[in-house]
Amino acid sequence: MPVQDLIKGGQLLTPCDLERIRNLIDAATADNTRRAYASDLSYFWAWAHLVAGQAQIYPVPVALVVRFILDHTGKMDAGLDAALVDAGIKRRRDSHGIATVRRRIAALSMAHRFQGIAKANNPCAAEAVRLSLFKGRRVAVKAGWRPAKEKTATLDLLYPMLNTCRPDKLIDIRDRALLFFARSSGERRRSEVAEARVENLTPVAVDFLYRLEKSKTDQEGQGLTVLLLGRASIILRFFPARSADACDDARPRQSKGCLV
Repeated sequence: MPVQDLIKGGQLLTPCDLERIRNLIDAATADNTRRAYASDLSYFWAWAHLVAGQAQIYPVPVALVVRFILDHTGKMDAGLDAALVDAGIKRRRDSHGIATVRRRIAALSMAHRFQGIAKANNPCAAEAVRLSLFKGRRVAVKAGWRPAKEKTATLDLLYPMLNTCRPDKLIDIRDRALLFFARSSGERRRSEVAEARVENLTPVAVDFLYRLEKSKTDQEGQGLTVLLLGRASIILRFFPARSADACDDARPRQSKGCLV
């Protein structure tokens, strides 16, 4: 990031300060997001090198970004496609899904931002790129593409999972609690269930309130309180206090504390 962009109040940030900023951004980025960005950028630069001999220099020419979109939403040159597969850059010869193309352009845009390149000079914000992505999505929809959605654990899926849990095993009791908790609290994501903590439960009459401290859609940590009713409330009341030991034994990588 150019230091001239980091001048404030007449003071220039030191190289140490710049490194601290990078560490701060890195710490605030989810591991999965970081890995996805790295993979997408690695693919883009490998493709750019084969197509145009493009070195990893920012900003990327707008025309090259448009070419990337065209190559991956339409029919790519057969020789180029084969070269990408032979080099291990692509797994198979075919076009990308439009969602994958959009994600890779988003990663490239973020890389430009991290380099301190202003939006006006970011090729991913250029009208030609935006229009190409928009039309590419339209074409994909007409061809039958629809955004992928995770299937909800409906009752026909939930009960077979519950039936695998033995009533006489502490770990299985915990797993039943997790399943009921995930369903009753509004079909929570796996990451939210894995980070659930007993201390965030508050008894209310015969039920519970649960304080969800953060989620994928709440990265600012404003939090959300949800009501746990029915069987979820019952099993949470009978879940033994010694469940902490079971959590440690069953999932040693969960080091933040006991799972619900």
